[in-house]
Amino acid sequence: MILIVGASSTVGQALIPLLKDAGHSLRLSSRTPEKLAEFAGANVEIVQADLLDEESMRRACEGVEIVFASVASMFGYGKNASKHVDYTGQCKLIDIAQAAGVEHLVYMSTQEATHDNPVSFFRNKAKTEDYLRASGLSYTILRASAFFSPHVELIGESVLKGGKAMIMGQGENPRNFIANSDAAQFAFIALTNPQAHNQTIDIGGPDNLTSKEVAELYAQVAGVELKSQIIPRFVIRMMSTIFKPFHTGLSDVMKAVIDSDTRPKDFDASNILATYPVQLTTLEDWLKDQRDMTSA
Repeated sequence: MILIVGASSTVGQALIPLLKDAGHSLRLSSRTPEKLAEFAGANVEIVQADLLDEESMRRACEGVEIVFASVASMFGYGKNASKHVDYTGQCKLIDIAQAAGVEHLVYMSTQEATHDNPVSFFRNKAKTEDYLRASGLSYTILRASAFFSPHVELIGESVLKGGKAMIMGQGENPRNFIANSDAAQFAFIALTNPQAHNQTIDIGGPDNLTSKEVAELYAQVAGVELKSQIIPRFVIRMMSTIFKPFHTGLSDVMKAVIDSDTRPKDFDASNILATYPVQLTTLEDWLKDQRDMTSA
């Protein structure tokens, strides 16, 4: 049986049908299991579990051979702050999985996970990666570039509804973006292919684009003249400072925006595709699908 922790996440929900179609028995855990009702059926068990509730995670891991950890809390604060979820909670899950006899754990991380990153969320991810590698548990760490949802959506989703694109900072630094469904395909490989065991794998999409290029693509797909709202860097820095005392998550998000606007974050997916062939989704194709759903 495969346990998906955080099954209601965008990657988790895209992964579920891939595993079901391949004949795997699944246990889907979420703090809000009602979000998973559409997946109920044969060989699918839906349970309520919280990464910060050790007893619920012990129950979720009982009788499970493989775990996919897809929980993240960049926007969290207070008891759900990143340090509690993305480090303490994830490390406790690793311990619980190991004690339960889990054979393999796949952890969804990010290419931004470094110990010197200015954003605490990414530093917490890096520490969890280290903990998993040192645990003795068979693992795969997937380090994804920026997901289409929410990163691309924050820039231009409103364009499809007749609004303005939002450009945070200068918007001229290239970033790599990956479709959430493509990340799910890599997760499927990590869960089912022994070749991926005990590997740290950087994954990304086919597009390296600036925020301005993303906004222009939105306008092109929507068939409208681009209108943008520009938020200068000094305003973003000020927002990070203002949010910090009462919402560490939003403060972190503002720091991440500045970092993305000042350091190139491009990625060449050719090496990983040579090992694990995945048909990657271009941003243009994804936007056309979003446009069609918006107009339906």
